[in-house]
Amino acid sequence: MLPMFEAGRVAMHAASGYAIESFRKVQFDWDVVSFPWFDFEGRRYRATGLWEEEFAILWDTDVPEKAWRFARWCAGPEMVRWAALDGHIVPGRIDVASSDAYLHSGRRPENMRAFTDSLSFAVSIYPHPWLKRIGIDFDPVLDQYLIGTEGRRITAAEALIQLQQILQGVLDEYNAEHGESPAN
Repeated sequence: MLPMFEAGRVAMHAASGYAIESFRKVQFDWDVVSFPWFDFEGRRYRATGLWEEEFAILWDTDVPEKAWRFARWCAGPEMVRWAALDGHIVPGRIDVASSDAYLHSGRRPENMRAFTDSLSFAVSIYPHPWLKRIGIDFDPVLDQYLIGTEGRRITAAEALIQLQQILQGVLDEYNAEHGESPAN
């Protein structure tokens, strides 16, 4: 998208903090705004995605204390401040996100508040802890639908029935492990 933006062929681009570093290289004035409202059947809607950064420690690591210190450093104020000011992330730490250094750095974009203000209507992109497991379990069915096996592709209706059964099974297993009541 950046070459098209630089060439003036695209006036607006939906992006997140990940694009700041690249966009800072363009040679004209630009800024950011929150996503606009969407009016539909008399109601107003507004949303944006929220992508979290994750740090994990392998359960069988030989160096659990070092791994813990490293993960804490990655999520600590110094690292988050550096990543935010250099345009790599929108900071998840309130102390960094509300700091004058982040909101008024003197660098583009001028309206950094648009990113943090958008958090009030952001929707998590990874809403369930077992989302990856669900995706893995879905793959064989999606392959049967999109590619086919043994010379036959299944229909969308057949795929949906199988996917619903898989999803319900995974959710029931998750709920049983975490003491949640089963889905109705």
